[in-house]
Amino acid sequence: AKRVLHACPAPGCAMAHSGIRGLAVFISDIRGCSNKDAERERVNKELAKIRTKFKSENSLSEYDRKKYVWKLLYIFMLGYEVDFGHMEALSLISCSKYPEKQVGYIATSVMLNESHEFLRLVINSIRNDVICRNESFQCLALTCVANVGGKEFAEALVGDVQKLLMTTTVRPVVRKKAALCLLRLLRKNPDAVHSDSWGCEQMLHLLEERDLGVLTAVLGLLTALVAADAQRYLPCVPKCVSALNRLVCNQEVPTEWTYYQIPSPWLQIKLMRCLQYFPVPEDNSVRSKLLSVLQRVLQGSEVVKNVNRNNATHAVLFEAISLVMYLDSEQELVVQCTALLGKFLSAREPNIRYLALENMARLAALPEMLAAVQNHQAKIVASIQDPDISIRRRALDLMFVMCDRSNVRDLMAELLLYLTTANVSMREELVLKMAVLAERYALDRLWYVDVMIEMIEKGGEFVSDDIWYRVVQVITNDDALQGYCADKMAELLRANATLDEPMVKISAYVVGEFGHLSKVAPTDLLDLLRPHLTAATPATTAILLSAFTKLSMHAPADDALRVSVRKILKKYEAFVEEEMQQRAVEYLVLTQRAAADPTMRDVLAEMPKFPERASALERSLAGKEEAESMAAAFQRGQVQGQGGIASKALAETTANSNGNGLAAASASAPSLTQPTEPPFAMLEDLLSVSPSGPAAPETANRAATGGAATSSSNNNSTSNQVANPMDLLSELIQDSTSAPAASQGAVDPFAAMDDLLVPAAAGGAPAAVQPIGDLQEWFDKLVAANSGVLYEDPHVQIGLKALYKGAQGRVVLYFGNKSDQVSVDKLQSNLVPTLGLHMQMVNSLAPTLAPKQQVQLVMDVMCKSPFLKPPAVHFSYTTNNGQVVAQQQVQLPITMNKFLQPKQVTDRNSFFEAWRTMGGPPLKQQEVIIVKPALVQVGLPGIAALFNCLSFNVVPDLDPNPNNLVTSASIASESPEELVCIVRLESDANNNSQFRLTVATANTVASSSLKELLLHQLKGANR
Repeated sequence: AKRVLHACPAPGCAMAHSGIRGLAVFISDIRGCSNKDAERERVNKELAKIRTKFKSENSLSEYDRKKYVWKLLYIFMLGYEVDFGHMEALSLISCSKYPEKQVGYIATSVMLNESHEFLRLVINSIRNDVICRNESFQCLALTCVANVGGKEFAEALVGDVQKLLMTTTVRPVVRKKAALCLLRLLRKNPDAVHSDSWGCEQMLHLLEERDLGVLTAVLGLLTALVAADAQRYLPCVPKCVSALNRLVCNQEVPTEWTYYQIPSPWLQIKLMRCLQYFPVPEDNSVRSKLLSVLQRVLQGSEVVKNVNRNNATHAVLFEAISLVMYLDSEQELVVQCTALLGKFLSAREPNIRYLALENMARLAALPEMLAAVQNHQAKIVASIQDPDISIRRRALDLMFVMCDRSNVRDLMAELLLYLTTANVSMREELVLKMAVLAERYALDRLWYVDVMIEMIEKGGEFVSDDIWYRVVQVITNDDALQGYCADKMAELLRANATLDEPMVKISAYVVGEFGHLSKVAPTDLLDLLRPHLTAATPATTAILLSAFTKLSMHAPADDALRVSVRKILKKYEAFVEEEMQQRAVEYLVLTQRAAADPTMRDVLAEMPKFPERASALERSLAGKEEAESMAAAFQRGQVQGQGGIASKALAETTANSNGNGLAAASASAPSLTQPTEPPFAMLEDLLSVSPSGPAAPETANRAATGGAATSSSNNNSTSNQVANPMDLLSELIQDSTSAPAASQGAVDPFAAMDDLLVPAAAGGAPAAVQPIGDLQEWFDKLVAANSGVLYEDPHVQIGLKALYKGAQGRVVLYFGNKSDQVSVDKLQSNLVPTLGLHMQMVNSLAPTLAPKQQVQLVMDVMCKSPFLKPPAVHFSYTTNNGQVVAQQQVQLPITMNKFLQPKQVTDRNSFFEAWRTMGGPPLKQQEVIIVKPALVQVGLPGIAALFNCLSFNVVPDLDPNPNNLVTSASIASESPEELVCIVRLESDANNNSQFRLTVATANTVASSSLKELLLHQLKGANR
């Protein structure tokens, strides 16, 4: 984080001119140390000496006090802890001589933060320096306040700083510092600045300032004020336009403010940026003057050989383009901007290409400008091969925005070629966007299926389950595609000996469902799938076993096929995974009875057509776009919600898909583009849709798993009931009336996680049961705690209590019947596991809950490896004699932080040496964030407490900057190798709500999972 004002010149410069021989000798000794231990020994010796001097009864002279404070400051800047001498530094501020006062202010600015209690002791001394007539003292005081001033400083000093800023008799350098100081105080305590004595009239007077240095500082202050209340400062717009006109058209600028023949480019940029926070000017004269200025800027964009002049010219030009797009007034200017941006796509300077792509993406979001942007398609496509990864990202963003039905075939072909060579960190997002484009602008269903299958094949492990679920849905709903897709999968299996997991899953599903429609013999299909069984994960193995069984049921006359399938199933009768074992046993029984009882084949019949449902991919992409840089590009247009191109672009980002895509490709097909369904539907949800007629819950559950009930189903099992229903979590049942209201339209909190609640299909259910209370809020609390409410509806409440030790944990769910009259019947539950976690139920639930009864469901958890998604629990029940049927799926708060173990750190230097050697992305992931208001109020101590609640183990006094937080922990798993996790949260001295979060581990999945978890906890609903 940058300082608002530099507290002091370079240390060597300030100390060299101090004339202190003892300080020079000490610095020389430090530089002469041969190793770190020798340096530490010399520092400790000096600290002991200084401590003795300060404790001595003999009073120190101002010279000695100044010398020792300089030494303490130097030691502090070397990274050593200094826990004394603060009062001596503060006492120097009250001295009457400049050298002593300078040392006091510098030491205070560097060594103390705004929350330090000692700062309260010098507020009066600082105020005396602010109101005195000595300009040197005023500059020192303003600099100190601008660096470390907090709310108390704002309340005590804001009036004096405002008076100093409005005083025209002081030198401009003092007024510049006063403006920057007032900006700091505004950020710390806006109410203190927004007073009756300070408003638009004062800003109008300041905007007439002829000194460009003061005007530049005032513009920063005005921008912050307008961002909070644009209407109050609306009369400032003509003044800003006039100042901009003087700079650009009249060039009324002193020679010293001309940078490479460009009149004060920094002031031009600040003026144009400030205007984007105001509503679009309605006065015709002001509007005309502003447009003439912008026209002048756009015309003067010639490229010269001087690099510095080019940089300044382009900086002004791109800000002018942003202002033109915000105003959205003159179509001619917008077209001119598009032409300029297209020319910049071929620029040699990578920063210019980056900005051109970013601004062109904003233009492409407007339907009327889409064609103009598409004229530069060749240059944009070529940009995805740029050596700079940031340019490649912006090019992909632009391709996504500019795509429509006219160019989707060409763009998808280019993206498929690029997919195999794309950076690993980009592939997951690239695959998701390609899937959305293919669905949104599908020319026909056959083209869509071909493109998606090729993308899944090339995307490999970066293809999420939601993508191949969607392809399965499309194939199942279109009879004309089923045989074609089965043949295509057979060709892929024949041509590739090894396939990635997603490709094996979709191949097994399609072959199992529609293999009887293929031209390839069932025995050959079995031979093509069988080699992939050995290296398959449990989830893929389950699909393969279902496919093998369905192949044999569809070909009852093929004895050889049936014998081969039975041999495979028999191998899994004693498999270590309980799920696979139960599937194998039940499938064997089904295949044996099918010959005598043909009705057994109906259990493994083809899946019915899926009902009309929305695309989960559109919603999942929308949930991620808030974190993308393109959304940040629209930020200024969203601040006041005014008209203009930025706000229109946001409103029309998803409008381009209306009437297009798969929904328009077939009139009989269900709509695939209306975002009405929660994103990331689980496999059980997607494959458990009942036919149009009613189906019993047990039948639907078996259909969802291909005919086999999962290991955790409990249709007729007994459970370990609690004799006394008022157990450890009985208060959860009683506290139901205080549950918060249900949230509306909650945004997906984790980019890599499913929705917290995914309603399961309940074919023919008489009445749907909706949860009451905020499930998202309960989940968030349980991420940081180990007991609380997990779920509640009008009939049932579920509490959770957990205990973790190392890589193992035990989770207990408490199912309670809230009614005192009606029982809960047919209570069932099963687990939806996640890759990297091993979960096993210790007991099962009783099928009936008497009124006010509570039972426990106990689960053991083992962390095998880092994981992205938390597991879920699926449960169902009936009540009111079957009049109400509930089926829900709720995420369990078993996240990566539950397996963090504190790691002690004793040596700061070795710690940061390990930090530097951690490597870059994707092992070390970083993001600048704005924390939620609740954390701004509690400050850094509150954030540290949150980190400790999440088991991240904040290490105090480890970071040289006391306003930063550093955590050190290790991730417990089955692996014998220690996986260290380091998190660093760096504060911004200018903005107490802005931080930079860095998460570093030696595992990409761990870094991504922990980063997303922390982002959600820190940013909350703004994520």
